[in-house]
Amino acid sequence: MADMTPDCSRLQIDDVPRIGHIEEIMVNILPRLPAKTAVKCKTVCKFWSRLISEPEFPTLHLKHSKNNPKCVLCPYSRETAAASHLYIMEGNGEISQSIQISGIENIPSSDISCSSKGLFLSVEEDTHKMNMVHLRIFNPYTRDVLQLPLGTRSAALPCVGALITGNNEFKVFRFYGVSSHRNFSYKCEVFASGSTSWRTISNYVEILSRHPWHQLCPRYANVDESLYWFVNCLSNPGVPLCILSINQNEEVIEIRLPGRLSPINFLFEFEGCLAVLHVVHNFMHSDEPMHLEIFKYVNDSWHLRSRVEFEPKPICQVNSVVAYKNEMFFIVRLEDNSLWYVIFNADKGTFTTLDHLSERFARFAPFAFPFVESLLKWSGA
Repeated sequence: MADMTPDCSRLQIDDVPRIGHIEEIMVNILPRLPAKTAVKCKTVCKFWSRLISEPEFPTLHLKHSKNNPKCVLCPYSRETAAASHLYIMEGNGEISQSIQISGIENIPSSDISCSSKGLFLSVEEDTHKMNMVHLRIFNPYTRDVLQLPLGTRSAALPCVGALITGNNEFKVFRFYGVSSHRNFSYKCEVFASGSTSWRTISNYVEILSRHPWHQLCPRYANVDESLYWFVNCLSNPGVPLCILSINQNEEVIEIRLPGRLSPINFLFEFEGCLAVLHVVHNFMHSDEPMHLEIFKYVNDSWHLRSRVEFEPKPICQVNSVVAYKNEMFFIVRLEDNSLWYVIFNADKGTFTTLDHLSERFARFAPFAFPFVESLLKWSGA
């Protein structure tokens, strides 16, 4: 074997011409890397750093990441109601990585409300100003953080709707309370990328229901850049009356239900569509089997996607649902306050219990939402 000196053995990548077949090859390879690896690759050489720093690279990287959807678990401590890490879970139920969020500048170690195209929305209650919250958008891989201005003062604890990201922009919806003449109602305001303040878009809108483990985190579905949530019956809490939606054009739309739903229900995205899950059970006869029904909203009408019978469990509430292609990951709260982690295959009608998550998060109360790795910044690019 020929003797190779250190100088001869090093590949002089920095000297590669800007245009050529090598650049074309690397442009096809680098966007397929995991986000964490792509960030590290910027330190390999100037050539790689230049490619990864191109404005078009995050969008190209996101295009490939969407082919590998994941789930992010945000485990709140039952004692402190705080979460210091985010856990990325693959479709097989295995935790592939953890992300420490307490080390990201200006991000509190709790109250991660949602994720959209790899960007997270952090919500922090202001301890000095009643009913005010601080909102920050951040990317855990690039460590970029944007703090949003304070919204309209609310007569009650406001509810932050969602982070919706389009091609080159984002929008955050916020619901704040208004009290006048002994009447109380909510209004909706929006903050869009490129703006400097919040703007009210709707008066007297029904507020999103809040997550059972944390009052600052709402329950909603983010589907095709629109926000969906249940409007519940006041006389029968937990039973939905209809579905409301806000789209990118800031239009509020009412959608009818697929039928009468039980109090054990959830809205989520499934196979690119809005979907409703609910558990049908005769609680007067606890020994009778339960039925899980899933409906999809396609072309302005509801279609039954799956109905399966399973052994009765003392289910209290569905805390989270995240869909992977034809499978769904559930976090279900039982009557004894324990959590049931399970993957449901909608085609086969089978349930797979994830006991290792019960052991790992025994002292926590996690909720989950869909996640794709991304290098997007808060500006959308």
